[in-house]
Amino acid sequence: MRKKITLSFLIFILGCLLVGCTGVEPEKRLYPQAIAVERNQEEYAVLFGMPNMEGTTGQEKSGEQTQKSVLEFSGRNMKEIQTLYNQTQEKYLDLGHVNVLILGSGIRQMGYWEQVTAFFKNQPTLGEDIYVFQTEDIHQVMEYNGTKTDSLGDYIKGIYENRPYAQQRQGVTLRQVYKVWYETGELCQLPVISVLSDGTLQIHD
Repeated sequence: MRKKITLSFLIFILGCLLVGCTGVEPEKRLYPQAIAVERNQEEYAVLFGMPNMEGTTGQEKSGEQTQKSVLEFSGRNMKEIQTLYNQTQEKYLDLGHVNVLILGSGIRQMGYWEQVTAFFKNQPTLGEDIYVFQTEDIHQVMEYNGTKTDSLGDYIKGIYENRPYAQQRQGVTLRQVYKVWYETGELCQLPVISVLSDGTLQIHD
């Protein structure tokens, strides 16, 4: 009997590790693939870019209300934004599929990036291999999500990875950003992403 109980307990622990101990079914989660963060004199703004799953899979139904391609939240600090999300959204926010983090120019100012770092460090599902960029206008870039492309996160990741090895671009990952931050206390130089006048998305490494 003790062996059976022990085996069941081990299976339970393994299951918790695999799903992050949240116990939330996949269909009750939101899976953003791009995140943009900006800070002005008064508050932070965080945008979550959701993939257009219906358009990607060809299962979109006419007349049916679809999920917004970009969710935006504002608050005096990152904790307030997380609280606002939890109070207004029915689905659990799962950051395990994020491919891209885009930072506005205001984040570079003193103290702001430190709060952003602490927030993301406390997100257990957010991987450190995601690509990090900076931009002058996070809203303009995030408009691409769900309009010009089904997923901005997948689109940008493809620019860097969907090439023969010799042609692949070397992006800056969140892991590298953390390393520079802890060693120097500064936000490292990041590739710049912007939208040109003709609507083309451009990245300067």
